[in-house]
Amino acid sequence: MFTLPGILIYTFVFGIVGNCLDYSKSIAASGATQEQTVTSNTYYSEPDMTETNQVQQWKAGISEYTVVESTQPMVTTTVPTVTNAPATTTTAKVIKKDPPAILTVKPFTLKLKAKALNAGSIVKSNPPAAHADGGETMTVIDARTGKKVSASIYDIVCHVTAQEIDDVFQKEAIKAQAVAAYTFLKYTQSCGKTPTVNLNNTVPSKISAYVKEVYGLAMYYNGKIIYSPYCASTGGATASNEDVNGASLPYLVSVASKYDNNASTGYYKSTKTFTAAQVKKIIEDETNIKLSNDPSKWFAFKNDESGVLDGNFVGKMLINQKSKCTYNGKTVNITGVFLANSLFNLKSSKFDISYANGKFTFTSYGYGPGVGMPQVGANLYASKEKWTFDQILKHYYTGVTIK
Repeated sequence: MFTLPGILIYTFVFGIVGNCLDYSKSIAASGATQEQTVTSNTYYSEPDMTETNQVQQWKAGISEYTVVESTQPMVTTTVPTVTNAPATTTTAKVIKKDPPAILTVKPFTLKLKAKALNAGSIVKSNPPAAHADGGETMTVIDARTGKKVSASIYDIVCHVTAQEIDDVFQKEAIKAQAVAAYTFLKYTQSCGKTPTVNLNNTVPSKISAYVKEVYGLAMYYNGKIIYSPYCASTGGATASNEDVNGASLPYLVSVASKYDNNASTGYYKSTKTFTAAQVKKIIEDETNIKLSNDPSKWFAFKNDESGVLDGNFVGKMLINQKSKCTYNGKTVNITGVFLANSLFNLKSSKFDISYANGKFTFTSYGYGPGVGMPQVGANLYASKEKWTFDQILKHYYTGVTIK
């Protein structure tokens, strides 16, 4: 079994509290379709984040949940028969010929002006008693095979939890993950959709035992089951769902994750370096922007509320003094998420940019989109402050009840 900590395969997330009508309205308002993806993550064996080691170390498994109704023919199997798919990775483009000369400019660093963080309130622990679903079954789509899998919800939660985190995590963090996974499955089901998940091939005995302790518990807000995304790490504070996905949800607001700086290399802070020529080639190949020969003018953060978002994630940016560009044939806003996901494959949209000696260095904080519970942060709260699973969940999902 692989050990702590984790890697997140980076995708966008959408959701809305309450019934499917509200969900559809929020998606329509954001200009998206109802085929929305909820991010989760995978874990690997060592905190070595070099590109050459990622392929060997990634644990094949959960990369995304998709809230869609499958049109594929029904293929029924059982969870233990699920097989792993090869892991994949994305690397920066490599220059294959000598690039044009770039003018040398003085070193500079672009840093966000940090907003004050909402520390959140510490909720006194009062863990509810778990209850069983009476052996209820559920059908999900295995993202790795495209086949439908029918099994008891308990077994599905066990295999999802085992994929998300290892049994070396603190017991209460594992239990929190199990409740978040169960909540997501039931939320998706309540919208009449078939969840798409990746299921770990095996389940350690510790994880199955801890899942059993909380099995059947879910999170609710104003009596309605919630949308419960989670990620690997948030670099000191979570993002609000409104900033990342466009839907304002009162239980998915930015809160501090104060022990994140104790996370291993790559889960609190990581760097990625490109030559100026590589940056120029990536931007000009992928967008309609033509850069000047002065790298000091290539990037800028907006100096207003739209530039720095809750949790200190990067909002709107400028590339070559432009706020929009054409990407894949569509006009898009230039944002921290766009740079992180579409151009430079960064681990987070919370980052600084430095330029020196002809090279750009992107310093990212956290790993993933940052909405909901960060698994590393949950584990650290369980370790450092002995928080129980309900305290962890009520901290990251504000104002929820667990029952």
